[in-house]
Amino acid sequence: MTTDEEKDPKAFVLKGATSGGIPGVKPATAGQLPPEESFQAEADPNPHPELYGEFTDEDRQVARQTMEAVTGTGTPQIFDEENAYDWFQKKTVEGFRYWAGFTQYKIKFDDGSKVIYERQPLTKHQSDELLDLSAEIQGMRDIDNDKPLSVTDVRKRQKTLDKLKAAYYMKNVRTGKMMTPDELDHVADSTIIDSILEACFAITVAKWAEGKK
Repeated sequence: MTTDEEKDPKAFVLKGATSGGIPGVKPATAGQLPPEESFQAEADPNPHPELYGEFTDEDRQVARQTMEAVTGTGTPQIFDEENAYDWFQKKTVEGFRYWAGFTQYKIKFDDGSKVIYERQPLTKHQSDELLDLSAEIQGMRDIDNDKPLSVTDVRKRQKTLDKLKAAYYMKNVRTGKMMTPDELDHVADSTIIDSILEACFAITVAKWAEGKK
């Protein structure tokens, strides 16, 4: 006679799924297995409780602490815009101080050649020209007609400013000539020359600010 439980497929699946083995299939009893396999149903499912005991909350805590120690994620890292700005500003000042500590710079070009340039002081006209361009870039406005500048205009002014910095600050020690726009375009590491020129300009701005006091 068939019971209601055996007629109900849901009851069959749930019972099979919670009793171990393949989900939806009832595990065989010792009497249903061949003699040579009956020991499998009679065997203790957990013969070594000391090795395969229940995973407790304490075990989970230890595992979590171990993982945090390995990955270094124990202390949450939180991004703070103000802290990031302070960090960037600090690193920028440190970079300016480093490059400003030199009076000569050996610059490597993309063809493998190296040229030594010496930092030059600026004339009044040169200083004003760089400061005016910088002000236009930061304010995105033309100084002469007080009109707004497009992004393209700002980018053009930035490229002009970079070339003027190289032409005004970097004097070739061997030839006595200033760095040309073509030479600037072929510097091997743009980050180095950009940092040097920014540091030189920062010195000019600092001197200009001191003169205004």
